[in-house]
Amino acid sequence: MMNSSPLEISHWSLSPSQRTGITLLVDAGDPNDWQGVSQAVEELCTGLGAGMLHEIIFLGNPSGQGLRPHEFLKKKDAWMKEYGGRVSLVAPIIRHRLQNGRIERRMVIVGNGPVFDLADWLDRADWLLIRTGEQEMGKGLQIEEIKDLSIAIHRLNNPVREIKVDLKNICGKPLNWDNKNYKWKEGVLTVTKITGDEMPSLDLNLTLISPSKEPPIATLTFREGEQEFNLVNSQTTADIEEPKWENLSTIERFNFSWAIEGTDFRCEICKNEHQAKQILCAKDEDAESKGVQIFRTAYTPINKRGHKKGFLLFRRRKEGNSNQVDVSYLDRQSLSLPNNEVALLEDGEVHVYRYSSREKAWHKGVAWDGYLKLSENTWAACL
Repeated sequence: MMNSSPLEISHWSLSPSQRTGITLLVDAGDPNDWQGVSQAVEELCTGLGAGMLHEIIFLGNPSGQGLRPHEFLKKKDAWMKEYGGRVSLVAPIIRHRLQNGRIERRMVIVGNGPVFDLADWLDRADWLLIRTGEQEMGKGLQIEEIKDLSIAIHRLNNPVREIKVDLKNICGKPLNWDNKNYKWKEGVLTVTKITGDEMPSLDLNLTLISPSKEPPIATLTFREGEQEFNLVNSQTTADIEEPKWENLSTIERFNFSWAIEGTDFRCEICKNEHQAKQILCAKDEDAESKGVQIFRTAYTPINKRGHKKGFLLFRRRKEGNSNQVDVSYLDRQSLSLPNNEVALLEDGEVHVYRYSSREKAWHKGVAWDGYLKLSENTWAACL
């Protein structure tokens, strides 16, 4: 029998965009420079890889409001009328972002002429200046200033290709995470295929269980090079969905009672006998019926590839003189179990892991199939 362990639940967050994304600041202080500045911004929008350029903001904009790159062509003239001619200052933008807990590390300014307060904010970001005319932007400052736009695009265009959040170093298992772009496999949460016109969301809130208080490590792989950093301890939890109970019908209740005893039963959908461990009924080959749950009370289709997805929870309770059974569907990829165990969806199968404090390791069990008893009156099944 394995020893009890000091497993603790903790919450962590990851914001890759603050490290990898580029915020483009547009200096439209002099209307005479606007044509060259706007043309440079357009070329940056088309020349940078998917998701590299996150936001475009005009200098001197006190609201900190920005444009998405694909909006720039449509709204640039209206924004020029609203924000053009303002003093070339970065302070309003930086202060607004700091107040809202946002400050991307990579800041690029496009313009022609000095940015008057840039020296006051050098330590707040990694700056790059792109000059569209003959007037220096950061005179006397140790900041790279580029006039050749093709060189600037090459320098900036190093998009992230993959992110891995490794829990092996802290002997952790995820209880929940709020970004389904991340997939769990062999101790690592991974997001890949970061391509297309719009980068998929990469921010992550993670709730995990571990004997360690050390942070998980994230590895960002770029087109050129890698970068490692720790996740941040967070008060924002990846909400663990609470069960929403629905009462089983009389026939479903009888079927459930047979199934948890390991006895085959007659399915009300196809009218044929099913094995006790069977959760899904594939009555017909058509999309509407294939994969329908035997317990229609908790109906949800499985995904098109037929992989198991989510969990069913069952509870038995007394109501007057009768036994009632309730069911709840949880659209999740993991489930916390008693006795230092966690169930995790991996490559279409659910495996149960048990933690041994003596060995300081998790042990992977066989694929979960059928029903698992959680307590005297509670069971779980995986889809």
